Amino acid sequence: MKKNKLGIFLIGIIVIALVIGLAIFIKKSNVSKNTSANVNSEVSKVEEIEKDNQIGQAYNDEKTMEMKEQEEKEKTEQEAKEKAEKEKAEKEAKEKAEKEKEEQEAKEKAAKEKAEQEAREKAAKEKAEQEAREKAAKEKAEQEAKEKAAKEKNTKVTKSQNNTSSKAEYYIKVNIKANVVNIYKKDEKGKYTIPFKAMVCSTGKATPAAGNVYTMPGKQWDRYPWGTMVGGVYAQYYTRIVGNILFHSVPYTKEKKSCLEYWEYDKLGTKASAGCIRLTVKDAKWIYNNCPVGTKVEFYSDSNPGPFGKPTAQKISNESKNVRGWDPTDPDPNNPWKNYKSKNNN
Repeated sequence: MKKNKLGIFLIGIIVIALVIGLAIFIKKSNVSKNTSANVNSEVSKVEEIEKDNQIGQAYNDEKTMEMKEQEEKEKTEQEAKEKAEKEKAEKEAKEKAEKEKEEQEAKEKAAKEKAEQEAREKAAKEKAEQEAREKAAKEKAEQEAKEKAAKEKNTKVTKSQNNTSSKAEYYIKVNIKANVVNIYKKDEKGKYTIPFKAMVCSTGKATPAAGNVYTMPGKQWDRYPWGTMVGGVYAQYYTRIVGNILFHSVPYTKEKKSCLEYWEYDKLGTKASAGCIRLTVKDAKWIYNNCPVGTKVEFYSDSNPGPFGKPTAQKISNESKNVRGWDPTDPDPNNPWKNYKSKNNN
């Protein structure tokens, strides 16, 4: 009985040992399994990390490459831009230099042409002046020769006239150069040696040359209070000397005393007529009334105006319109200059 109990006890112990061993085995087996799973999990994590690192490295490499390419692109663009700017600056500098060169050449050409033109003009001017001097000298010599001949002729004529008694009370001498008319009357011997009166006048291109002496004619139209002149103008108190050469007043635009050509009146004392001898109305009327048919008129040329000097005529162009259409010397009682003068004097 005791043997059975011991056997059963042993069997129990063995069973228990087996159970315990089995439990330990199972536990170890589970531990092993868990350890393997953990190892595998860790490996997977490491692999994932490596994979992520590889992906990150690839991304970084890609970004680095992109940045490098971008830098190279920007560098290339910058170099291209700098090259273009350099080429542009060189081109502009070249164009500027060419433009300045062209401008300088143009200036030099213009200056050269100007100098040549001025030289030509100067030469032409000098030539013209020389020709003018030669012409003037020639004309002067011819004029002096004419005047000399006329003077010699006039001396003979005057001497003959002075020695010859004449019925005319006065002798008229027209100084062409000085634009003065000198009136002489007889001395006790009947010669015209006494200066009597001087008048300012205007001669012209067709005025008779020095040395000519004429006798006033006596036909119907040789003197008249009003007459039509060359150019369709009018004049007061004309007295014929010879042909179309007359003593008369300054012209009028109409046969009316208020229509005087006042701008022509201001020219008295200078050459201004076509050939006639222009006078103030007062002087023209004096000759008209005091120098009858047969009065001698002599033309001469001298810088000396005569024994009384050179008379002057009033300038009227800038005066009032109410008066400047009249000759200030006109004795007509309606002449507004009388009141105008008295008003100015007051």
